[in-house]
Amino acid sequence: GASWMGMDLDALLDRLGLPYGVAVHHAHTMKKFLEATFRGPPVAEGGGAATVHLHVGVERLIEVQAPASFEVNLFVSMTWRDPRITEDCQRASGSKVEWTKPCTIFWEPEYTLPTALLGDDEPVVVEDYGTEYWVGSSLTGGPFGWRTFRLRGKFLTVMDYRRYPYDKQAFSVRFQIAADTGMANLVRFRATARNAITARVEHPVWKVLSVHVSQHGERNFLPGQGYAKEDLRELLDEYSEDEESNPAFVVLSEYTEALNFSLSFVDVTLQTERYCGYYVGNYIVLETLLVLLGWITFFMSPESVDSRLSIALTLVLAIMVFQIVLVENLPETGYLTDLSYFTIANTMLLALVS
Repeated sequence: GASWMGMDLDALLDRLGLPYGVAVHHAHTMKKFLEATFRGPPVAEGGGAATVHLHVGVERLIEVQAPASFEVNLFVSMTWRDPRITEDCQRASGSKVEWTKPCTIFWEPEYTLPTALLGDDEPVVVEDYGTEYWVGSSLTGGPFGWRTFRLRGKFLTVMDYRRYPYDKQAFSVRFQIAADTGMANLVRFRATARNAITARVEHPVWKVLSVHVSQHGERNFLPGQGYAKEDLRELLDEYSEDEESNPAFVVLSEYTEALNFSLSFVDVTLQTERYCGYYVGNYIVLETLLVLLGWITFFMSPESVDSRLSIALTLVLAIMVFQIVLVENLPETGYLTDLSYFTIANTMLLALVS
């Protein structure tokens, strides 16, 4: 197979003397056979879906772009068992498929990152250590493939600022089986994760408390479409008044019972906490000091009305500057944060003192 697949169409015509139509048919048939035999997911024992063991190490939280995204550096390892790997491929490295090298044609899992930003911010593999095949022994359960790489990317998130600056945030990265590679229903993720951040690369604002993998899940999709069934049903229910006249409902109803297209996914979540020392020192302590200074007016002579008003109003203006700075530094939200309540309370207290 390696020798024959290494021949291009001209070689099949010249060396073997095959007619053109036979040569084309041979190349197509051989490639189709190899793809069906070796390029598809392995069949698990009992005929179930193949399991890909995914391990994610969070090496660095690079940047948090409030309130919608974050950037992270990950170490990713994927292993899977494949009884088709032969002894000739022990410790062999697979990269791109080269038909003249049989050890490069074995199947590898493919994944997508649904929550990643695209365009210029699309995730990139900064270091690819390639794929290795191990024949193994009875202890490892037979032949298996192992791929490792480092990934850097920006991912969507939703941040809650109600407890600011004592807030905690959860940043999640979703790994999902690729939908366009014929792996739907045939491959399942089983994942683990760990916090691999060292003190040397800790984020100056955010402390990563823990890294964990959420409950493994599956999303059902309409065949041939990129729409999750549950999401589409929710949208149709919200925006459609007459279900019978909406053709989308008819399509959805036809596939409701027979739908058998699901993609496995896992969420790797970083539980983080904000370092609040900066905000305590530059906001809370200084605002408290300004409020305490406001009580000086009660120790001044009652006849010194001008001096008392001058001091009180100056302190009110000073604390309003804190409010302006706080508004500029926080993203727009539909609610007030704890620090906002604290600043408003101090402003009202100084106004009463005045």
